[in-house]
Amino acid sequence: METSLHLRSSRGRQIPLRITPSTGDDPKEDDNLYCPLALEATSWAHMNGLQMVSQTDEAFIHAPFSLLPNKISRQEFEKVKRLAPVFNTLIDRIACDRTWLLDAIEPALATDAFTARLSSIMASTPHQRVRLGLHRSDYMMDDSAEGAVFKQIELNTIASSFGCISAKVTALHQFILKRFGSDPQLGPRVSEAIKTLNLDRVQDSTDKGFDMAAHVAEECLPLNPTLRDLPAALAAAHAQYGVPGSIIVFVVQPNERNVIDQRMLEQELWTTNNVRVRRLTLAELASHRSVLSGDGSDDDDRVLTVDGEEVSVVYFRAGYTPDDYPTDAEWKAREILERSTAVKCPSLAYHLAGTKIVQQAIAQPGQLERFLDPTEAAEVRTSFVGLHLVSTESMESSSEAGLAVQEALMHPERYVLKPQREGGGNNLYGAELADRIRSGLDLEDLVLMQRIMPPIEPAWFVRQGQVQRGMSLSELGVFGTFLAADDRVVINQYAGHILRTKQDGVDEGGVATGYSVLSSPLLN
Repeated sequence: METSLHLRSSRGRQIPLRITPSTGDDPKEDDNLYCPLALEATSWAHMNGLQMVSQTDEAFIHAPFSLLPNKISRQEFEKVKRLAPVFNTLIDRIACDRTWLLDAIEPALATDAFTARLSSIMASTPHQRVRLGLHRSDYMMDDSAEGAVFKQIELNTIASSFGCISAKVTALHQFILKRFGSDPQLGPRVSEAIKTLNLDRVQDSTDKGFDMAAHVAEECLPLNPTLRDLPAALAAAHAQYGVPGSIIVFVVQPNERNVIDQRMLEQELWTTNNVRVRRLTLAELASHRSVLSGDGSDDDDRVLTVDGEEVSVVYFRAGYTPDDYPTDAEWKAREILERSTAVKCPSLAYHLAGTKIVQQAIAQPGQLERFLDPTEAAEVRTSFVGLHLVSTESMESSSEAGLAVQEALMHPERYVLKPQREGGGNNLYGAELADRIRSGLDLEDLVLMQRIMPPIEPAWFVRQGQVQRGMSLSELGVFGTFLAADDRVVINQYAGHILRTKQDGVDEGGVATGYSVLSSPLLN
């Protein structure tokens, strides 16, 4: 049986809201009772900007979200929050050590033309005096013999998305828990869902006056400062540039679906800091709209202007995939931006410091200690899993990498094969992983990563008006902001979080690519 409700869009089209009956072990549970709660949540999402553009037309739809937050270890959450400034520092020091960085990515250059061209531009441009990073370190809980601990999946240094919208998801979950936790009709549904998470505090309570949902909202749902701290870092970089009336340029992809997340940054920059933003694609920047003031021989000759307006900061929400450079014009635009005195977020050095091959290189013995003190290095290393370069030689060697490759061929379910690409949907798993390694083709730009095995928890997924209960696993992204001028660090802090939840059995995890929904961490 399927129960349906409908919302009506601004264009008059009816949007179905359906609840799909449970396929779990308890057929007696009436999942249809969650449909009214999902309708309330979807209405709130539309009213408060928790939206993105539909894949099929230009209409706005609600971003996919989890009806209730998902359980995360409080101790592990606090640990990765503490690590955010450490990873910020690590990226900055790697980016400033170009010799080490170029050596680290060198194995991929022969087969990865995209990374090779980025590194060539970086090598020919000046070092960045003012450096800005809006980073996101992604983790998944590894339910191993040592206990459930967060292990790092990757460190994103370019176009880290859904930060501002994630603050809205936290607000949505606060609203659901506080507004409907004691509601006569919907409260029982909220309480039942919370109990399935086996939270320590609520399971132990026998107090009849104990308001379970209110307690969870106040004590277990952490604040999420992304909507404050991400634009604040951009504004601080603008102030560091120091030219009144200059603008910030957002480099965006054409037909961007996640536009609301970006517009929230833009709106906050204007309302709080009176800073104007221009949104432009690389193609638009290439069409004689972006120019340097001279030949680039000194700082005065590298001032960037767009349509006659001086640019203080260039913030990339594009440029991380070869698809963003269909012609040489887009590459020329990227080079102009990189050569300019405008603050880049990220610079090419920061961009390349976040690649998979650098992640693998920094995990090798002794490399972290080159950039961090021993205590910091030891704590960072606890978040690493096995990472190995793949090559024809390693397939037949008895080295650690060779043994890992051989195990991956026998047990591909234990590994993930990652190319030097961002944006989701690029990783190889299972039989595809083994087939790619056996092919022996262009292996040098691939990183073999030990697969993380997370705990499975119940969740309620809300996508395009449809609600479905299922077992899930979650990936936590921790934002960090970093700003430095020469040797002086201006900002280095944790800047919020994002939780992406997907159904058990789904390999990839992107929200924009349709694999995951947005959620919030519920600390236990």
